[in-house]
Amino acid sequence: MAQVKINTQRLAAIKKRQGSDKWGKDYVAAIFATPKEAPGICRPSTLVPQKLGGRDMHLLSLPEKSAGLLSLYDPDTWEIQEQKVLSSGPRPHFLFAHPRAHGIHWPPLKGTVDVADRMGRLKKHPKVKFQNPKTSEWQWVPFPYIGDLLLYRQDEIGVYCVNWTVKDKYKDFKKRGPRASNASSQDAITEEANQRHELERLYYLDGEIRTVQVAGEAINWHVVANLAELFLHHGRRVAIDTNVRRKLVEGFIDSIGAPAPVYEHIRRLSRQLVINEKIVQTVLRQGIWNREIRIDLYQPLLMDQPLKPETRDVLDQYSGWFKRYES
Repeated sequence: MAQVKINTQRLAAIKKRQGSDKWGKDYVAAIFATPKEAPGICRPSTLVPQKLGGRDMHLLSLPEKSAGLLSLYDPDTWEIQEQKVLSSGPRPHFLFAHPRAHGIHWPPLKGTVDVADRMGRLKKHPKVKFQNPKTSEWQWVPFPYIGDLLLYRQDEIGVYCVNWTVKDKYKDFKKRGPRASNASSQDAITEEANQRHELERLYYLDGEIRTVQVAGEAINWHVVANLAELFLHHGRRVAIDTNVRRKLVEGFIDSIGAPAPVYEHIRRLSRQLVINEKIVQTVLRQGIWNREIRIDLYQPLLMDQPLKPETRDVLDQYSGWFKRYES
């Protein structure tokens, strides 16, 4: 979960952004990837995915960016909501009333206050003192936890959600705040971190949503670099005929495993079809991103090297993170 400043101003901003369920281009993250809002030790960034309607996708760390790219690359993930509020009170399931889930019953979520109460940790739930504008009385109100990535997916059964909580390393899931100076204090910090992750897991479990701990260290570095490079080109408009594009894709597929470097294939196809080389190169990158041209993403994609055949599917490698049930 993201760490945010707890005050009434931030609470008002979060409620304004996520007071109602929105989708695609209309969704607004609870925290923006800006120096003002992102935690100070993070390296925030934004992506602009076509899949999300061309809106800014706010990612607060490099591991979140890596996980975000992987989830965007998955064709069965049709919506991603980053920096998603965990409602303090009861609320309908996230797929309730969505057109894709019409006619399907979804259990409601009971809220983090209910979960904290069940865990015997109600006193530890974040809260702020708020002045009621009608009565001028001060009262304590819950302050929401905020998650990392909520994925909306489609499998052979239908639509469902899976929650990703993201850290740099797996050992970071047992940390919260600075390292303690002695063993007993460190044990207390580890237990506190475990309880906080358990609260998130139980919150989503009420809605039959699985929570997965995703560590950036587990995502292959070359895969991340390749996906980042491909993503830069995925939304570019290419002004060519559909049949011409298909011939380019087929030409690159036939070139996989050939000893010639990529730039020679680009030049050859450019001459054959009388198309600018930059357009041909864009079609190549978009074809790889769209999983039409299957190459080895575990090695660098370089223009002066051959197109290497896929040895293992990235999405097969990380399929356990995407499933609705733990296998």
